Amino acid sequence: IISLAETEKRDLNLFYGAPLKKIAVIPGGVDIRQFLPKPKSRTRSILRLPKEDFILLFVGRLEWRKGIGTLISAARLLKEVIPHVKVLIVGGRLFGSKKNKDDWNEYQRLLKRAREEEVEDLVRFVGRVDHGRLPLFYSAADILIVPSYYESFGLVVLEGMASQIPIVA
Repeated sequence: IISLAETEKRDLNLFYGAPLKKIAVIPGGVDIRQFLPKPKSRTRSILRLPKEDFILLFVGRLEWRKGIGTLISAARLLKEVIPHVKVLIVGGRLFGSKKNKDDWNEYQRLLKRAREEEVEDLVRFVGRVDHGRLPLFYSAADILIVPSYYESFGLVVLEGMASQIPIVA
C-alpha cells in the first residue's frame, strides 16, 4: 500500500487494519519543469483574465472539507479592502457530458453561499482544467488559497510553491 504521508499511513492502520509493514510512504511531488513561474501578464492574457484583478486562486475537488465556503465568506470581507478582488475556483466536473453529480451539487451549494455573502460577481467557477493548463492558472494568480479543513498531503501547495506564488493555507 502506498501512502502520501505518515499520518495517512497511521490512519490506514488504525481505521482499516492495514499492517504497517505493508504500507510505504512516498511523498508526493511536482514536475518543476512544468510548474514554474511564467509572466503574469502573458498568462492572464491567455486565460482572458483582467490585468487589474487581484486573483485569489483555489485548485482542487469540489467538496465540503476543501473549505471553499470559507473562502467565499472571506471574499465578502476582502472586497472592502482589496480593490478588484476575484476568486477563481478551479476544479470539479461541472460542465459538458462528463458532468459529475456530486460536483454539481456542491457547486450549487457554493453558488448559494456566494449569493448569501453577496459576492457572486466576485467568484468564478472554472470547472475541471487539464493538468497541462494548471500552471497558467498558478502564474496568473496573486495568491493561492488552500482553505481545507484536512489534507493528508496537499500537492496543490507544492504546485503553488513551484510556481512561486504566495500561499495561504
